[in-house]
Amino acid sequence: MSWTVIPPTDENPVVTAVFDGYLSADEGKASASAFRVAFGGMSFAVVWDVTRMTGFDGGARGAWAKAIWPIRNQINSLKVIGAKGKIRVAATFLAFLLGKPCEVVTSGGPEV
Repeated sequence: MSWTVIPPTDENPVVTAVFDGYLSADEGKASASAFRVAFGGMSFAVVWDVTRMTGFDGGARGAWAKAIWPIRNQINSLKVIGAKGKIRVAATFLAFLLGKPCEVVTSGGPEV
């Protein structure tokens, strides 16, 4: 598996998605679905850790766009960690479409 979704906790009220390697279309659908479920009807800040991500299939990007649109009002802000090149463009574009503040950092940095 090239992804993990970490649901929020009382100690860390953030929905985090961590990607490793190449995200295929099928893994994009599965990860986007798990991400959406993690919200459970609540609103949270979001972290996408793409530090070890090497790329993604167009179908994965489409699955994420489709999955996050219905929960856009539950996303308070977005922090993207480690994004470079095409991955950075895709992440910031999704944040722009959602109309959410987006911080892009090269490493973990301060918490969201």
